[in-house]
Amino acid sequence: MAAPMLICVCHIVQSTNDPIIADEAILLAKIDVSLPGWTGCNQLLSKDSHPLSVIGYLLVIDASPTDKSTVNAILEKSLDIVNSLNVSAVVLVMDQAIYAKAQEIRWHGCPEFRNQLINRLGEFHTAMVFLGTVGKRFGDAGLRDIAIESGLVAEGSNNGVISGHHYNRSVRCHKIISEAIHQLQIQEYVDQLPTADSEEVIAIMECIYDSFPNTFLSCLETNSVKHCLKQYEDYVKIRCRQNDMYAFWTSYLQVVELLLLFLRGTREGNWELHSATVRDMIPWFFAYGRINYQSIILK
Repeated sequence: MAAPMLICVCHIVQSTNDPIIADEAILLAKIDVSLPGWTGCNQLLSKDSHPLSVIGYLLVIDASPTDKSTVNAILEKSLDIVNSLNVSAVVLVMDQAIYAKAQEIRWHGCPEFRNQLINRLGEFHTAMVFLGTVGKRFGDAGLRDIAIESGLVAEGSNNGVISGHHYNRSVRCHKIISEAIHQLQIQEYVDQLPTADSEEVIAIMECIYDSFPNTFLSCLETNSVKHCLKQYEDYVKIRCRQNDMYAFWTSYLQVVELLLLFLRGTREGNWELHSATVRDMIPWFFAYGRINYQSIILK
């Protein structure tokens, strides 16, 4: 079996609040203790307060939403809004059917469509398609069996979860399975260390746990935590080179992390993280037959 492709979110700018490092540290801290899941931990860590949005409704266009003339009318109306508000551009969020036609019009239309309108495929639709891509890669490799045998998913719902059509259940399933695999990897890493090193790593885990959530981010900046995370990362890379099956399921952890980073960027309004994760999703769309999504998102 050829060694499977591994990924990294290479477009994310490293910083003191690197979300990948934060997620890894939380997983280390949970090895022998109980902490909330990914969503709960990030809610406790979040310090951002965003102003409430003001929602307004435009006039209804009495026509098929996927008709090109209707989509063109939406774009023209959006240009009028840009000019009336005296802003440089507006973001338009659409589902896949409308997005494809809007992009086609934008490519061949007037320059203002390209310069002042930013078309985005809806985050929910993007995440659901990516869930289907993950299911296509790992579903028949044992993911279906894991989901059923663990009791996470009923047998009758399994296809919907693996395909991503049952969105909430699918995200929950991947969160739990990926965390369980992470815990097995971390435990294996700790067990193979010499006694003195193992005790040191366990002490660092306890330190991370004790710092959560009040001083968690500052704890990540300590040299001991950075060194521990680097050593663990190096161990995983070595094991991936040694064992194709280990590498394959490590790639599962990476694509789930990519999904979670996408959700984080969307919920936090972090444009850099959002756009970086979308760029890293594109090769997966292409590799697993989602050519339409790959091509229209590239534009």
